Amino acid sequence: INKIVKFKCLKIYLGHYWLLIIYKTSFGMKILFLILGILSFIASIAMYVIGNDSSHLSELKDLFFVPIPLGVICIIIFITKASKKS
Repeated sequence: INKIVKFKCLKIYLGHYWLLIIYKTSFGMKILFLILGILSFIASIAMYVIGNDSSHLSELKDLFFVPIPLGVICIIIFITKASKKS
């Protein structure tokens, strides 16, 4: 039996590359927001550590807080979408 499944996709431009995220349900969007939230917190920590170690990259330590609001917003969206389901 052949089924035609339509996928939704999200294209994110990263420099010279496109990141193509394919998701089938709203569950995929919830996971996408969770991943973006976690990555923004990891980026913030990495910026602080790298800026603390290198004197040439001290601007990273000065601006380590910039990705945090994105992470908070993504986690809030993930929680609200998860709570709507249950």
